[in-house]
Amino acid sequence: MRVTTFASAVFLVTAVGSGSAFAQTENAVAFDGGVDWVDLGELSPGSDFTFEAWIRADGIVSSQAVISAADLTDNFNSLYLGYVASQWLVELDDDDAYEGDDCDTDNTLCLSQALSTGLPIHVALSVSGTTASLYFGGVLAATLVADSAPVFGVDTWVLGAETDGGGYGSDSFNGVIDEVRVWSVARSEADINCTMSWALTGTEGGLYAHWPMDELVIASLAPDTTGNGFDGLLNGDTEFVASPFALTYSVGGDIPCLDGDGDGFTAPDGDCDDGDPTTYPGATEVPYDGSDNDCSGDGDLVDVDGDGFDGDAVGGPDCADDNGAVNPGATEVPYNGVDEDCDPATADDDLDGDGFGIADDCDDTDPAAWPGAAEIPDDGIDQDCDGSDLVTGDDDDSTEPPDDDDTTPSDDDDATVDDDDAAVDDDDTSGLSDDDDSGPLPIRRTGCECGEDTESPPAAAVFPLLLVAGLGGGLRRRRRNTAGHECEASCS
Repeated sequence: MRVTTFASAVFLVTAVGSGSAFAQTENAVAFDGGVDWVDLGELSPGSDFTFEAWIRADGIVSSQAVISAADLTDNFNSLYLGYVASQWLVELDDDDAYEGDDCDTDNTLCLSQALSTGLPIHVALSVSGTTASLYFGGVLAATLVADSAPVFGVDTWVLGAETDGGGYGSDSFNGVIDEVRVWSVARSEADINCTMSWALTGTEGGLYAHWPMDELVIASLAPDTTGNGFDGLLNGDTEFVASPFALTYSVGGDIPCLDGDGDGFTAPDGDCDDGDPTTYPGATEVPYDGSDNDCSGDGDLVDVDGDGFDGDAVGGPDCADDNGAVNPGATEVPYNGVDEDCDPATADDDLDGDGFGIADDCDDTDPAAWPGAAEIPDDGIDQDCDGSDLVTGDDDDSTEPPDDDDTTPSDDDDATVDDDDAAVDDDDTSGLSDDDDSGPLPIRRTGCECGEDTESPPAAAVFPLLLVAGLGGGLRRRRRNTAGHECEASCS
């Protein structure tokens, strides 16, 4: 064991002034030196921790504890800080149930330094493994290097008393204690000086338990403001009284020298919110949380994808703020299941509005084409989406097949059998063979032989023929074949 003392630290800061810069706290907890204590519960802050409190001794007795931690099964103190036999005593992982007779043993520090009555002082014990550093008024007074570090387990922490072989109430404190803190870190002298004149909020980084003692006089419970559940229970004649300690109340993030949220940055370092451990220079920006997490000065991140539109999570118009291709200014791409323009009224599927999406609709641009629609034959369109148009072979006229409006001698959209050419018929209804002229002229036939006698003309034609013969001086004979048709050549 090695003990180092610092004589110059004899309460150089014994009272935090009476200056007007400090506001009085409401209350503190008072002990009358009898069987009084505050049960703080079973704390386990780790191998590195710090205990702090403001105290004022109103009477000096042979032994009075400020803080202790022990297991009632063996009564050994894993932690003790008090004033015993006119000296300050610190124990770490001590194997003796009693105090004051083992200053020369391992794991015990005894400091011959007087405790003055009626004067407020700040005490702090910072422990890092086996090393304990004792501070008075923010000044290092002594250091203990123990053989072993305390292990708390189920040890109960008691304020203002300790156990000497059974029950609590031994070494009762006579005076007032306020602004009690346990940190889960070993605090430095600079850390202690930074916050000792402030009443904390309980949200400061690294704060494991905090009892401000600002309760009504009739209260029997001292709440832990950290939310960790270590509410202190008052025992004996312990009570709340007006606090004699002039402290400044913090509202969080207003202590310039404090890394209040434990993120490694103080306000002078550029921490723009020292009450939020996710906010500090260089932190990852968390979108939509209302905080400028990286302390860049540009406020909260509300346009994550950088497309110029705030996300809908903060009331912006961007329906997908993690996708720069999706925003109110984007062009809708159909059939991909994505609302690119953030407008549900813009169709992504069933563009023609016929009730069928692209998976079933063979033409999503034609509202008349869909599965089950009425098929229109011979129009080249597959209305019912069965894979082909209905083909009948007809050409939408008044006849039935065969007809095709071409140049073959089949039909020409009337009642005769022809095809609008010059070879056979001319689209009239006479049924005669003519060639689109004004009357029925005889068609010359081949196959007759000149010199053959033919039948006489019909009787009705005799007189005109005779008249023509008389007028012309003679009648030319024509030969006819046996069918009665006039030959192509005339015979004399």
